[in-house]
Amino acid sequence: MFRRLDRHQVCIVDTAVAAALDEAPARILTIAEAKVIEADALEHARVVEDLATALAEHAAPPAEGEEPLGMDHWRAEAFAMLADPAAVASPRWSSRSRSDRIETSVPTTGTPPRRPLRVLDRVS
Repeated sequence: MFRRLDRHQVCIVDTAVAAALDEAPARILTIAEAKVIEADALEHARVVEDLATALAEHAAPPAEGEEPLGMDHWRAEAFAMLADPAAVASPRWSSRSRSDRIETSVPTTGTPPRRPLRVLDRVS
């Protein structure tokens, strides 16, 4: 995860990491990621909103007679994707119900997608 932080924000992250030095490396990284989000909550909110908007734009159209999914749904999906990016690539994610799944395949014919998803530059 990469973000520009000011000195105060860096102090928040450093203090938490220093207190966790006796933890396992994976736990230290998890703590650091959480503290970066805590230190720069506005940027994290913007990332979630951008991802939710991209997911909504690339979602399959609702079936006839169904209401389109609201932005609260797409924000929840964005939070889930950011919380566990490895799960997004797993078969379990793609086996979710049709109403909860976005179109992930690029069409072989027809018009290209409106714009590419920018997920990987936000998730580490």
